[in-house]
Amino acid sequence: MKMINFCKLLVLLAAFFATAGFAESSKVLIVNSDNTVYRYEAIATEFKNVLQQNAYQWAEFNLDRHANAEEELKRLIQQENPELIYSIGTKAYSLARIHAHNKKMLFSAVINWRRLDIDAGTYGVANELSSAQEISLLRYFFPTIKKIGLLYNDKFSREYVETIKKDASALGINIVTQSVNDAQEIGEALDQLLPKIDMFWISSE
Repeated sequence: MKMINFCKLLVLLAAFFATAGFAESSKVLIVNSDNTVYRYEAIATEFKNVLQQNAYQWAEFNLDRHANAEEELKRLIQQENPELIYSIGTKAYSLARIHAHNKKMLFSAVINWRRLDIDAGTYGVANELSSAQEISLLRYFFPTIKKIGLLYNDKFSREYVETIKKDASALGINIVTQSVNDAQEIGEALDQLLPKIDMFWISSE
């Protein structure tokens, strides 16, 4: 997804919160996993522009600038008592979630959001195509493919892989998986997997 489209999504989400009863006096806390990452910094800047245009108060916390980020973030949440916490990146969301269970949460720039602790007060922008879209693209470009191999880490990607299997099955494709929890296992796992498949899928999940 290009940055321009991503920023438009953030504008739409900000508009949603404006219509959901957020008063102008409401405060938003922006938690950034790493402000030195250009994409993260650009997203934060765009979001702050939207908040400023709509007269919302906001505070910002960049994890990369604090040696004891979790404790300092905890204190900031208690001090600022924000109505909404916007997290950029997985680390930012995970830490904010620990200390803000009763807050509305918004996240973006997260890979495999399905593994996050999410409740009814959490909203997010997916950082990837849905597995159904990815499978459909593979089917379009490689119509004869029947078996696709996928290595994955069971700790981080189990939910994502189960979704892939379901979406692929609906299109007549069998996903052959091999769990790998250590980089040293990859070579042996590939040796076992490659003879069984027509294509190997490298996933970022």
